[in-house]
Amino acid sequence: MMGDRGRPGRATSLMAAAAVVATVLASCSGGGNLPDGSELLRTAARQMEGVQSVEFDLEVEGRTGALSIRRAGGLVAATGEGQGAVSLDAGGRLVEYRVVIAGGSYFIRGPTGGWIELSREQGADLYDPARFLDPDRGLVVLLEGAGEAETERAEPVDGHDAYIVAAEVDTSLVADLLPLEAGQKRLPAELWVGANPPYLRRVRRRGDGRAAGHRYRADARRDRR
Repeated sequence: MMGDRGRPGRATSLMAAAAVVATVLASCSGGGNLPDGSELLRTAARQMEGVQSVEFDLEVEGRTGALSIRRAGGLVAATGEGQGAVSLDAGGRLVEYRVVIAGGSYFIRGPTGGWIELSREQGADLYDPARFLDPDRGLVVLLEGAGEAETERAEPVDGHDAYIVAAEVDTSLVADLLPLEAGQKRLPAELWVGANPPYLRRVRRRGDGRAAGHRYRADARRDRR
């Protein structure tokens, strides 16, 4: 059921977006003294198991996916609550919505008008950012199940020392965020894994042998209690 109400007072923490993937391989290392790509992703998966909230910035360049999301950002909590903003591509025009998830409901406010309340089920049908910390299908599962991982180089990201790992990742977590081919199950990606601590810091889709197209940034941090 929908209803209009004033801006919700409590928004534990969340929001939307991002679409983020990961990988693990055979036994390639990137050469030199670089750590093994598969081991980096396994370590990242273990580190991400302890994450209770993740801050996201998501950007999709070129064609968008089924949800028409061009940009999104905010904070998602393992509890499923949070807040942020999402910009949809409406025929080349960006329309921004504020999103708050709290108390079992979604609250959405567009460029005009007040806050609209949706049930958790209705909101999840439109966009479900809590999936990224879901223990059964989220980032940890993707990191554990990725393949053909190879460490390419060391490169800082957002002020953190990190390694870039190239890998093939499962598309199920981001299928509605990206323009995929019919039946496409795997996606070439670059993943930035922090040197210490080894959080998954960023994910970027690779296209035609080069890093291009759809770019994601994901900073993971422990729940601040």
